[in-house]
Amino acid sequence: MEKTVKVLDHGEVTLVDWFGSDERIADVARGSYKNGTTRVSTDEQLIRYLVRNQHNSPLEFVQVIFHMKMPIFVARQLVRHRTIKMNEASLRYSEAPDEMYVPEGSQCGPQSTSNKQGRASADSINEAIIASISRSHIKDASINARNSYKLILGNNTSREISRIVLPVSQYTEMSVSWDLRNLLGFLKLRQDSHAQWEIRVYADAIYKLIEPLFPITVAAYNDYIRNARTLSSMEQKLLFSLADIQTDIPSESYATDLGMSKREYTEFCDWLNSNRKQ
Repeated sequence: MEKTVKVLDHGEVTLVDWFGSDERIADVARGSYKNGTTRVSTDEQLIRYLVRNQHNSPLEFVQVIFHMKMPIFVARQLVRHRTIKMNEASLRYSEAPDEMYVPEGSQCGPQSTSNKQGRASADSINEAIIASISRSHIKDASINARNSYKLILGNNTSREISRIVLPVSQYTEMSVSWDLRNLLGFLKLRQDSHAQWEIRVYADAIYKLIEPLFPITVAAYNDYIRNARTLSSMEQKLLFSLADIQTDIPSESYATDLGMSKREYTEFCDWLNSNRKQ
């Protein structure tokens, strides 16, 4: 099983350890029933029910630990979720590594007109030229900052003061511990196309490492969270108005082919019948 995924130019995500499994999640959930009940569902059925209905506390009994190496500005996007335990390497105690993130020219596009916090691709020749120039400036600034850092250190200035000239492109390292519930919440936000590309590739690396560990839970996450869409009451009304649903509901066998359980199909039919036009 793969333990390390390389990311960006110098980064990586390493799976250090984990506690628990799909079976652990199912067993914890069944602990709510105790005596007087029977095991009527498989682990897969139970976990999919939990994730679909957001009964998430059993997922908190699974822990995953990573060692991550990333630019400081990416690390800031990681810790702002406030759902992790982490310990970051200190540049007060050790000298900063000679590693700074320099994006490829393809990642130095103009400000997006549709996403105020994101970038657009450099599609035109002029935009590609500007992107190349911007990348050169980023690289030069990183080299200059590194040289200043070395000069300040060479003057016997303390490491804790010398580090303040380093840019947010400087790589840092940290150990990170998540419970699976909050880890999947992080992935939901950071694998989204609206997230910054650099944090997305780290989220994708984490996903790649945990998928073999918890295949049932990750599959449920894909079906009910990552690839799902919550419809507002207005969107539901618009959907029914556009579809003008008066036809028969698709058969249970068709729903089964799509991967729906009998319970899901029944609940969907109840919802549809209660909302369709009279």
